[in-house]
Amino acid sequence: MKRISYLLQTAAAMLILATTSTATAQTLNVYSKGTATNIKAADIRSIKFDKKLTISSPTSSAAWTFEFNAVDSMTVSAAQTASYKGSITKGLADSVWTSAIVTSCTGMFTLGRSGRIKDASGTSWIVPMEVNAGRAIPDLFTPCTGSMSTADTSKLETIVIDPDGVVITAYLHADNYFELYVNGVFIGRDPIPFTPFNSNIVRFKVKYPITYAIKCADWEEHLGVGMEYDTYNVGDAGFIAYFSDGTKTDETWKSQVFYIAPLDDPSCVVETADGVRNSLNCSKKPACSSNKNPSGCYALHYPIPDGWSLKTFDDSKWPSASIFTEAQFGPKEAYTNYRSLFRDAKFIWSSNLDLDNFVILRKTVTK
Repeated sequence: MKRISYLLQTAAAMLILATTSTATAQTLNVYSKGTATNIKAADIRSIKFDKKLTISSPTSSAAWTFEFNAVDSMTVSAAQTASYKGSITKGLADSVWTSAIVTSCTGMFTLGRSGRIKDASGTSWIVPMEVNAGRAIPDLFTPCTGSMSTADTSKLETIVIDPDGVVITAYLHADNYFELYVNGVFIGRDPIPFTPFNSNIVRFKVKYPITYAIKCADWEEHLGVGMEYDTYNVGDAGFIAYFSDGTKTDETWKSQVFYIAPLDDPSCVVETADGVRNSLNCSKKPACSSNKNPSGCYALHYPIPDGWSLKTFDDSKWPSASIFTEAQFGPKEAYTNYRSLFRDAKFIWSSNLDLDNFVILRKTVTK
């Protein structure tokens, strides 16, 4: 087998990039000025250390140059193969409609539309996700009425899953949208898919063990490429919830992503054999967003597994949810006016708040 090695050395560090065959090709990942650059070993002819780091290509005049004092990190990882588990699409959705979950709202309202996009094989995907247009969960807080109204919890309905179960009240807040399933039963959805930002309260009766499964979407206006507004902004996301039996969102939840966008090149997403889909190597500000060019943006989509909301579903290989600070989440009044109700719950999502647009969160409580 052919072996290629590259030695990267400074007075402070040494890095060896090696491959033993095309099946185990490596990638050099350089993170500089907030941007990740991923270079396959086969594309590297030479690496020069001077006042700058210069990497040149053996097949063209292309070169990558980085200022040393701007390089935050350099890592080596297994190169992404050309065969993705995810389905690749490019550009905007070819079919767009007003979502069935839209409710009337004044003020800051952004229309929640859905779209359909096809990959090269003709497989269709609904973006940002397929929704359940059933029961809407009451708002704890909403600016939609123009009076910043708060729910009358004394009139809150109790949704009965098990007549001999315990009564649990849940407080939920999402950027932007969620659907709550308990032991496989659809409890309800966020009444506002996009903006303005609301928070919600719901009460149900259920027996232990309890499996919470929550579909969450960071909504988008440029459907199929995960961007918002006329600025083609790459939106961020997040979810937080507290349940009156003491269950709360934290790192013990599971989180899996099913739609990643926008991407300049889907190869920045690392897919592992055990089901992890990691987009942290991808730029948070891809060129197709900065250039306001959605036709140049890619997206990755993954099918939702059967039984994902059930207690019997095996989520053991799903990644643990990532935790984010309040500053990273940037909540509005819908949360900040009600911090005490959410107690010590944490803001969670998959590993990437910016590019991971549709995630499912799961937690089983056995007490």
